Amino acid sequence: MTTWTLQSSDAPVDPPSLLDLAAPLRARLRPRPPVYTGAVARRVGQALMRHGGGRDTPAIPRLLRALGVLDRAPEDWEDEAVVEALPWGAQDDRFPRAPRPEGVEGPWPQAPVVHPGFFPPVLHLDDAERRQHREVNVARYLGQLVLLLPGAAARAALRPRVRRVSDARFLSLITTTSLAQFLHLGLEPAQEEAFAAHLGGGRTARVDASALTTEHLLPGVYAAPTVTLLEEAPGGWSLVAIRCGEEVLTPADGDGWELAKLFVLQGLGVLLINLLHPRLHFSGDAICAATRSLLPGDHLLSRLLAPHGELTLGLHEAVIHHRRSVLHNSQRELYSPFPHTASGIHHHVALGLSGTPDNRAYGAFSMDAVLIGEHTAYGRWRRAWFDHIEAFVGEVVSRLPEDDAHLGPWADAVHVWLPDFPDAEAARHRPTLARALALYIFTVSVCHTGDHHSYAGIPLEEIPMRLRQAPPQAGAACALDLDSLVTPEDALRHRLCHPMFFAPCIVSSLASVDYAFEDPGAAAAARAFRAGFEALDAAWAGSTFPASGQIAASVQY
Repeated sequence: MTTWTLQSSDAPVDPPSLLDLAAPLRARLRPRPPVYTGAVARRVGQALMRHGGGRDTPAIPRLLRALGVLDRAPEDWEDEAVVEALPWGAQDDRFPRAPRPEGVEGPWPQAPVVHPGFFPPVLHLDDAERRQHREVNVARYLGQLVLLLPGAAARAALRPRVRRVSDARFLSLITTTSLAQFLHLGLEPAQEEAFAAHLGGGRTARVDASALTTEHLLPGVYAAPTVTLLEEAPGGWSLVAIRCGEEVLTPADGDGWELAKLFVLQGLGVLLINLLHPRLHFSGDAICAATRSLLPGDHLLSRLLAPHGELTLGLHEAVIHHRRSVLHNSQRELYSPFPHTASGIHHHVALGLSGTPDNRAYGAFSMDAVLIGEHTAYGRWRRAWFDHIEAFVGEVVSRLPEDDAHLGPWADAVHVWLPDFPDAEAARHRPTLARALALYIFTVSVCHTGDHHSYAGIPLEEIPMRLRQAPPQAGAACALDLDSLVTPEDALRHRLCHPMFFAPCIVSSLASVDYAFEDPGAAAAARAFRAGFEALDAAWAGSTFPASGQIAASVQY
């Protein structure tokens, strides 16, 4: 058993490495370029689109192949039928129209059309919504491709593309970042049996990436479901063993252990992005659509919710229903980094909604599943923000008149598509309604940005998307060849995708929201809400989680 532990402050207790000590100097010498935030990239992309410069250039992939960065020409890849059937842009005739209630003209949810296990989408948006998405997000993607491609290609050709992660660093990543939402107390019965020889009788926990599928992998790419066993030690958790596939490995397995840790980090990254994170994106679309279509613009709840739906519906229509979306991982696009085909990614997204019956770590979706427990710093950070948001929303909702004629039909409409949202009868109990609305606001702002911000802070060399070596076997010789473990093409795709889709790119922050409440009590609640940000920011300064000015008000990227 290794003896690396985390103190109650969640800081590693082993001496920092030279890389850790040099991090502040490296940050000063090599600051993140402005295109990382998207501001410059957006302007470049908008200029390219105005002048017809947004088309593909076949010469670029040919050059990348000649330089040894691409193994295969993008046009040589074949997409699955589900991707081939999707439009290149917004084409309403591809998808059936949602049946709206009589008199409703605005956006409305409908049954999923890409995969039956997805959340209900909102399609057939007006041109303004789509134009906003093109001008804000699509322009940024295009600009980033142009600005980042040369540097990403050069860096992908260099080494290291992946590096060994020390036990202390590994423990820190899986317990103090957004990856910690996979940390669950105790073991499932089958896991107890698998780890029987390694249990010391103390309190246990696991970092559970067992939901990762090994089906639908791209050629030459490996992945494995993993469970990492932790045991309570003085001051924190101790790293004990990893179950990688059906094999249980320990530090005694040498390079096999080092490889197992990389399979853990790969699996956690894939599951965070493709299983847990879609819950934060798509679960609230029904609330957003019903609010726009059923509530008057000056309604108290419209003013409360409008800032938290900005840019979301246009983004989501494209994310699921555009064939060039990274969600489908088409290898014809240089920014598609995942190890699975579209079918594998769709499987994980659907699993995030349905859950698995035999593992409590992967329960079916519910609105309050975003409250992930307080046994990790990430869970405590989320809880602190939720309590603050719920108190604010409770004050606002208490201002609603008892005889509000719009509230019942609106609540019933949302409940149809989001069953654990209160219907008209349940919404009459104002604390119940306030909790549901607080969960929505909390999910699309704090949780969504928290995932992105913390994950984006992990160096790409520590959390690979693709691995080119088979999972290790316990007790068997394993030669870990880092140079071939991640290819230049794997690294290029990851380096392009990261700033485009993983790194935060905030258009409007939670701290900048103006609810424009006309009700004096609601306006006072909003002022108190903003005033409370300072204490929250101070309490979590130095963590891997964002401060109020770094939290997007909505799902806008």
